[in-house]
Amino acid sequence: MVAIHTVEDFIHALREDPDLLDQVRRTIMTDEVLALPNQFAALLQTQNRILAELAESRRTQTAMQETIATILETQNSLLQAQNRISEDIRALHGMFRQ
Repeated sequence: MVAIHTVEDFIHALREDPDLLDQVRRTIMTDEVLALPNQFAALLQTQNRILAELAESRRTQTAMQETIATILETQNSLLQAQNRISEDIRALHGMFRQ
């Protein structure tokens, strides 16, 4: 066993003996504090999963917006064609009334 007479001796002993360091940590820190690194890792994993899901949602939303834009363009084209047909029908109707 190492003789510890100064703070520097204590620090040196902690650096040299991982078991001593672990025992000191467990004596000083609560179980809650010791659990923090694992809790943080779990939180980080959850955050990364949520960010990945959000990115996928954004890609889906973009695709949906593109589809809606295409549908609206098609609808507009159909309405224009319908208007032209209606004008043609009115013109034909006017020709037959005379």
